[in-house]
Amino acid sequence: MDPTTECSFPHPSVACFLSHCGWNSTMEGVRNEVPFLCWACWPYIVDQFINESYICDVWKVGLRFDKNKSGIITNQGQGGTASWR
Repeated sequence: MDPTTECSFPHPSVACFLSHCGWNSTMEGVRNEVPFLCWACWPYIVDQFINESYICDVWKVGLRFDKNKSGIITNQGQGGTASWR
């Protein structure tokens, strides 16, 4: 485990973790009980979308960012907001 990550996650000022949903990041966030903001977008690696689904839908410890039809995250409706599902 990366020593800088290990030191920062348990710190009380860490409110959430913006994650690309890679497996190592997922395990570090879950282990340290940090809520997630999931951004599984790039690079498109095999496990990121599955991990995002577990974080948001199964374990319910994170929010996912929804993209519009162009693949852009905005603060306007039509699937362009962070939302619980």
